[in-house]
Order: sequence, then structure tokens, then C-alpha cells
Amino acid sequence: MRKRIHEKPKHVLSVLRKTIGASLAESKSVLGLAPDTVKSIQSGRLPFSERAAITVAEKTGVSCKWLLDLDGSKPPKTESGEKFTKDTFDRHEAERDKDFRERSSPVNFNLSRYSCLKQFRTLTIELAGLMLAAHTSQRVGYINAKLDNEMRRLAKLLRQEGRAIRFKSLAWKQTENMDAESEAGLVAVFNQFKKELPAEKKWPF
Repeated sequence: MRKRIHEKPKHVLSVLRKTIGASLAESKSVLGLAPDTVKSIQSGRLPFSERAAITVAEKTGVSCKWLLDLDGSKPPKTESGEKFTKDTFDRHEAERDKDFRERSSPVNFNLSRYSCLKQFRTLTIELAGLMLAAHTSQRVGYINAKLDNEMRRLAKLLRQEGRAIRFKSLAWKQTENMDAESEAGLVAVFNQFKKELPAEKKWPF
């Protein structure tokens, strides 16, 4: 009796492309990954990284967890656990286009910058409060290690560009020997950094 040969389940990217109806050549515009990259991932020559999965999830609306599970035998799901279909993708794409148009309008662009500024200030205050609590409980080293690890992961995920890296370098140099008289130097570095930003990216403060 001939033994049954079990076929290897298709890669999740292959299943996703079939669900959406996207060819390999359309991978860049549909999945956010180059065709050669998708081909290498599907064949196993290239690992499917978390960063690549996040890119695909953001572009298509499919669940990032489903992608990273790498189980093509299971049907694709959305982040909320619902069935992912071609209609799901079309709705997600329409929402993305709508958001882009709204953010591109002059009024909403200024509102977006203001919102970004508020988030920046809130995050700064939260971090300062956290470090103060760590200092009080003598756990600065522990909190610093946790934050450093997470910030490194986020920097990699965000593909931190040169301008941000240069700003950090300038800020570190300014704060190496900071005292009460020189603490304003950090503000000076930040203001200089703002001047170098393209006009459309300057924050209103």
C-alpha cells in the first residue's frame, strides 16, 4: 500500500496573496515588501521577521499574530479575530486612502502636528515621573535596562533615520558634563535640531 505523502502547508504570505488576489509582482504595492523578498520568504531562504510581518499587517489589515504563527493551513484572520477576506482587504485599503487624504489637507496636517506635540510632551512627563519613582525606590538601574531594551527594539522597528540618530549624538555630548548652569544646553541642541528640519516637518513650538 502506497504511503500518503503529506504536502507542506503553503506559506502564510502565499495564502494571503491568494486571498487578496495579488500576484508576486504586486507584492510591493499590496504587501509593502519587494517581490524578491516575498519569494525568498515563501521559499524559506529568508526568515519572516517581525518587522516584515508588521509591514504586511499594516498594509493589508490581516492579523500580525496570524502571520507570525506561520501556519498556512489556518485561514487568515483580522486583528479582532474575524475572518480575513478580499472584502476585508478592500475596506482596509479604502480606510488607509481616506486617512492619507485627510492627513494631507492643510488643516488636518496642522492638527496632526499639534497632536504629535501633545503626545511628545505627555510621553516626556510620563518618563520623567517613572524615573523619579525609580530613583525613590532605588531601582533606576532596573528601569533603565528595561527601557533601554524596549527603545532599541522600537528604534529598529521604526528604522530610525540619520537625523534622529544625529540628534541623539548631539544631545548626549551636551549632557555628558551637565550641571545647573549648562542644563539649558540641551534645549539649545533641540532648538538647533528643529531649525534643520524641512519646513513642512517643523513642530509649532
